Amino acid sequence: MKKKTNSDPKILLADDHAITRLGLKIIISSLFSSQNIIESDSIYQTKLVLNHTQVDIIILNVYFMDGDAIEILQFIKEKNYSSKILLFSYLEDELKIYNLLSMGAHGFIGKASKESAIIEAIKTVMNGDISLTPKISTYILNYATDPFKLNPIKKLSPKEFKIAKLLVEGWGNLEISNHLNLKNNTISTFKARIFQKLRISNVIELKNLFDRLK
Repeated sequence: MKKKTNSDPKILLADDHAITRLGLKIIISSLFSSQNIIESDSIYQTKLVLNHTQVDIIILNVYFMDGDAIEILQFIKEKNYSSKILLFSYLEDELKIYNLLSMGAHGFIGKASKESAIIEAIKTVMNGDISLTPKISTYILNYATDPFKLNPIKKLSPKEFKIAKLLVEGWGNLEISNHLNLKNNTISTFKARIFQKLRISNVIELKNLFDRLK
């Protein structure tokens, strides 16, 4: 076992479940001093910690009651902090994880992963490398050959995207037709084409797809 010292990295466990933080703390304490482990249970508290403490690595839950990991990644970028981020979630949402990685996250590990895999992920990110699960790695590699698999909204033309965005914002067909100076049946045709390209059947599914791509 590695000897733990005061020079061990400062680690922030950002998760809204106390039992998850406890389990992580036990695992990480086998590597580093528990004195260097900080906890937060919300987006708000995570920002407070980062404003007052220089953190080397954040093990970050993807979803919180008061927001999600996107806010923390944007916050770190705005503040120019150097903290590395290892995403930690039960939900292995490939598209969401890819978007978070593209925003600056350094890796992802599932909460159902074995202890050895979690330890390896932490070590990898601490060394400045990217750590991903096989499922996420495969998904990202698929993007190299077919980007539409990763972001199906890219299939839409500029006009289709504009109409889709208005639908997501709650606009009705008649409102959109008046706004874009198009016939109502033209908007209906565009709407049907959007649903066909995205393989969805209603506006609720369209909104869910846009939410995933935020």
